Amino acid sequence: MGPNDEALTREYRRETQTGAARLIEAILRSEHLPPVKQWEIAESGIVRGRLAEPDPEPVQTMRAAQKAFRGSLSVRSRDCGHELVLTFEYRMWDAELLAYIPSSPARVSVADVDPETAELRAAVEETGELLARVGWIKHPHGPIRHTACGWWQLRYAKRSDTGGYPDTGWYLYGPLGTTFGEYMARRKVDACTEADRYIAAHKLG
Repeated sequence: MGPNDEALTREYRRETQTGAARLIEAILRSEHLPPVKQWEIAESGIVRGRLAEPDPEPVQTMRAAQKAFRGSLSVRSRDCGHELVLTFEYRMWDAELLAYIPSSPARVSVADVDPETAELRAAVEETGELLARVGWIKHPHGPIRHTACGWWQLRYAKRSDTGGYPDTGWYLYGPLGTTFGEYMARRKVDACTEADRYIAAHKLG
């Protein structure tokens, strides 16, 4: 990398961080923002805010924020608990809000985030193996599935070079330490089959 390239890289990072800092300032003015204890600006420019702990009702807090910012909620596995992630766009900028829930995996599920899957909560609490046998479950944001290592979800995206989607179709998002946005197939039924193969091949079931 030559001097000019290094200068351009520094300038790009500076502009990205400046824009992200302005976004944080704008979000802080929102009356719908829950208490945030820490902000982070990723190298890609994504702004992440971690909610203050402890929050007695983290699910309700995040669902209220989802309604206000019109984003999508997901669940990520974490050590000794789970993390609710609200992904949204604010003034043409990508942002996330994170809420940690200290709990056993058997007691926190997508059912906490999405009422449509609430009927599965009892099965999740009784045994993860039972839910694993259910396979892929219908979900507003794309099919979800539970295995021994956590939750998986398939999400549809159109091809976008700038957005990081090399092709139109379904992308697989898994628990912490696994895949995050792996392309599976163009059709949903094929994507579910391919995702099952991926999970089995990597011994993640």
